[in-house]
Amino acid sequence: MAETVAPVVIETSVATTDAAGSMLAVALTLPAERAGEAAAWEAALGSGAPVASGAPAVMVCHGLFGHKDNVFFRALGLALARKGLVALRITCRGNRGSGGAWAMSGYADDVDDMLAVMAATRAGLGLEFVALIGHSRGGNSVVLAGADPRCPSSVVAVVALAPRRLMPAIVPRYFTESQVAIIRAAGSLRWVPAFKPSVEVTITTQDLDTLLGLDMDAAYAALDSMSSRTVTVVHGDADAVIPVDDSASLPAAFPSVGFVCVPGADHLFTNTPDASDAVVTAAIDAVVAASST
Repeated sequence: MAETVAPVVIETSVATTDAAGSMLAVALTLPAERAGEAAAWEAALGSGAPVASGAPAVMVCHGLFGHKDNVFFRALGLALARKGLVALRITCRGNRGSGGAWAMSGYADDVDDMLAVMAATRAGLGLEFVALIGHSRGGNSVVLAGADPRCPSSVVAVVALAPRRLMPAIVPRYFTESQVAIIRAAGSLRWVPAFKPSVEVTITTQDLDTLLGLDMDAAYAALDSMSSRTVTVVHGDADAVIPVDDSASLPAAFPSVGFVCVPGADHLFTNTPDASDAVVTAAIDAVVAASST
């Protein structure tokens, strides 16, 4: 049966508190029962009076070179709204529609952006964030954010979709030995990714050092010690970008981490008709289960 009142999507920008004062593109998907509040919410995000909604919300973060509307994110936002949750999809700094400088090693920037937007929307809209969901690089970023002491205590679920556990493996995947040598010798290299030839970015020695030194296990260990916050990783077993073993190996090391395998799904969960539905369902189930305990 068709919905009599559909969820409402608000497209806007939120100012961050970094040195550049970047404006980040965001989209909020409101549950149908809050459709009548959309105008007040949109005004509050501008210069209007704050709204004390108290609405439960979920932060959604994209992957490398992604954005708030990437792959299955719109469907995920609608699915969250149908469960009574406000979905806040963010485009992190330097990506499409958002200000600020992008960096290959900008995982800490992603965390800062998410926390800044959560703080702004908690203040302006009264949102109470209950979960973080991220895909690929965004999966890593939500794990790092969930382990960060600044993360709101209301967050009870972290859901990482196709995240990378072993970060040093990212360097040989994307860069040849000669490219790494140039970066080390010259300090930087202009790089055009083979998988996204429309993009040209600068890779620096700091990028290499951060990628080689980023210890995701430390973040998982911090989350594993939190009885109030669950972690679920979801991965397709046909992922040719990040091996499914990166996720499948986590529960043995960190018993509280849940693992869901999506059979036949690739890295973007778009290669089979059922893959996108399956990853959205898995993410929703993890959030709902954590929120109901």
